Amino acid sequence: MASYGNGNHHPTLQQHTEILSSFHDFKERYMVHGLDGSGERRGYIPRQSLEAWWAPRIHQVLTGIPGIFSSTNILNNYLRVVSTLASIGELEQLMFFVKHGLTDAQWRQDEFPSKWPEFLREKLFKRFCEEYWTFFPYVFDRADEALGYTLPLRRILPLDAKRPFGPERDDNRSKLFQIEVNKLCNRLVDDSTQNKFVLKVYNKADPDQELAHEREAEAYHALNERAPENIVRMYSSFEQDYKLFLVMEFVDGINLEEYVKSENPPQGAKDVHQFWTSILGLPTGLLKLSQLDEEGVTQHRALIHQDMKLSNMVLQKEPDKGPYAFVLKLVDFEHSSMATTETRNGQLLGVNNHGNATNSAPEASNHDLELEDDPQMITPASDVWQMGCCLLRLAFWVVDGLDLVDTTTEMRFEESMSYATFRGSGYEGGYQNGYDALLSVRNAIKLAKTELEGRGRKDEVTLGILDIIDGDMLQPPERRASARTLQSKLKNLLDRHPPTWGSDSDLKRMISPVRSSVNMGAMLPPANRPSQSPTDSRTNMNASPTSGVMPSTGEQDISAERLKTLKDREHIILIDDSPQTKAHFNQLKEGLHRLLPIATELDPGYVELFFLSNPKSSHTIRKASWSRSIMKVVEPHAFNHDPVMTESRMDMFVEQNILQRIEPLSKTSWTGIPVISNKNPLSILILTTGCWGDNAQKAAGVEKSIKRIMEEAIYHKVARTKIMLQFLRLGNDQDGMRYLDHLDEMGKDSEYDIVDTRSIDDNLYNIFVGSIGVTVDKRR
Repeated sequence: MASYGNGNHHPTLQQHTEILSSFHDFKERYMVHGLDGSGERRGYIPRQSLEAWWAPRIHQVLTGIPGIFSSTNILNNYLRVVSTLASIGELEQLMFFVKHGLTDAQWRQDEFPSKWPEFLREKLFKRFCEEYWTFFPYVFDRADEALGYTLPLRRILPLDAKRPFGPERDDNRSKLFQIEVNKLCNRLVDDSTQNKFVLKVYNKADPDQELAHEREAEAYHALNERAPENIVRMYSSFEQDYKLFLVMEFVDGINLEEYVKSENPPQGAKDVHQFWTSILGLPTGLLKLSQLDEEGVTQHRALIHQDMKLSNMVLQKEPDKGPYAFVLKLVDFEHSSMATTETRNGQLLGVNNHGNATNSAPEASNHDLELEDDPQMITPASDVWQMGCCLLRLAFWVVDGLDLVDTTTEMRFEESMSYATFRGSGYEGGYQNGYDALLSVRNAIKLAKTELEGRGRKDEVTLGILDIIDGDMLQPPERRASARTLQSKLKNLLDRHPPTWGSDSDLKRMISPVRSSVNMGAMLPPANRPSQSPTDSRTNMNASPTSGVMPSTGEQDISAERLKTLKDREHIILIDDSPQTKAHFNQLKEGLHRLLPIATELDPGYVELFFLSNPKSSHTIRKASWSRSIMKVVEPHAFNHDPVMTESRMDMFVEQNILQRIEPLSKTSWTGIPVISNKNPLSILILTTGCWGDNAQKAAGVEKSIKRIMEEAIYHKVARTKIMLQFLRLGNDQDGMRYLDHLDEMGKDSEYDIVDTRSIDDNLYNIFVGSIGVTVDKRR
């Protein structure tokens, strides 16, 4: 019997076979799964697992195959090669790899080694290439941050989980995923338990996305050298299957846009001071963008973000310090540009990439078609303007909650629409008119300051921030303060006014309707001011002392606590615009005045209003303008829907507007990893007399459309409480009440009751809960 290796006696054939058989058992037991370039789940084995298995066995195995090998060399440099050969039963061919230096790092799966004999092409090369992916997973490594490796399609990404991250993005934009990297393949951070990251994916086939990736990768590479706390880090970049990837820091928190919608404004000295201290991270991050000069390089560099908005600022909460303590981090550099001093008299200039339109500085605005071909260059001062817009929105929120934010947005929109070059440009509703701040912006700042100054205890911090925004940020470029100056001013402001001037109760107030404390008409130039109507003036007469934004409901007000249980449901209102409804117009109008303030408060976006006569056309009802919508949309409407057409129109309404919203409410899955849809639950309020014909059966055919909704929801396993239909009765027509009673009974036998019916004058809490709450549904 021949001997090999170091001259020691080699194992018997049976022993060798047993070792290889145990390797196959090990492979099946320790294989974990990730995703290849096409998104398919594939099995792989991390290197550490291979080392643990081979270390006590490698010497014995090597003595049984031709050649002289060093166990240490094989373990360090050929471990994955050996594993692949063992998996395909070709360990005796190891000599061809070692002889030509085809180590784990040097092996190229798409090239047949030029020095190999040809017979190995079929016998070894093809089989080896098919199997070796199992042992060659990608290892996420911080060293790859600037390299941008191109990975083969079949290279496995060692992801324990991957799910969509953040709000849905347009199809023509990059996609965000939250990923969990297998700890054995994670060299991105020193702490191996920190395995959550954000994966940003760009479609390389789309020139715009490829350019966005180029900008963002360049920006993060420049910033990573300084690792600022207030800017999200990029750890790695690579390419696979014509997609470009960035692996970025995961921040376990929401963005600032979501925060102001879900959190109550700070209401005391301590909370206000803490909130603005946290927001100081924004100018700190902006300052870091201007500090990119390299040692020994005379060229000065700065990064211009160009897309500053609240949704591009994420919060890393500090829960032990309260809801207003957090670390703020800037994200999304897809529109950024590098500004240098080589262009004009030492001034930092960068390409205008037309980022955020709403917050655009005047000199960066692209609202005028005649200026589209103008090769604009901008300075870092444009970011100062954008930051001023963000701070102003936050200041309005601190002063009077989302009502003031929404109302000032509406006023800016109306003023900008008065300028012909802004209409249809995408820049409507911004803060500028092409050369300066809008008059409505200046007036809003004055009115917010007046509101603060009229309180028993002045909020000097927010007052000072409004002054800084007005005087140092929303100004022409040459008069804007630098990021360094702004940081110093804000720090000094917070130092001058520590939270010692009273208890947290000093500033507590209920968030009152903006129109009751601020004359919003004064925010517009005279030609744009809307005239006040009787309905505007009486809107807040019965404001609930509990919520501050809700009219009184009599027996049970919808308090702030009750509001939380109904928050973030999408709302659709359908008006049966028949002549019978017109006969009860005053009741309808009064009902809308009660319903819309609450519906717009609960809806995360806006309420959609439909008329049954034209179920394909919707009207948008926003929180800041619901009263005007009643005047403009409902009051002049011709109530001429023929009740005979109710069944067909209702079917059309359901077909066009409801059915396609049902499936996204259900649980879905992606490549075996469970994902829960982030679609909001849906409430549909139908205002009707029920007069759909005399002496008809059941519900005069309307029940068929309701049954379609139920069947679709049950088919897609949508939770019963995620969809609710509330029929609100006008008048007391006997047939109408009978039809509505029939609808109310639908679904009870199948325990899938999503319908409630009651008078439009009923208790508001009962109306908005409806079939969601079983006890409320029974309370008629």
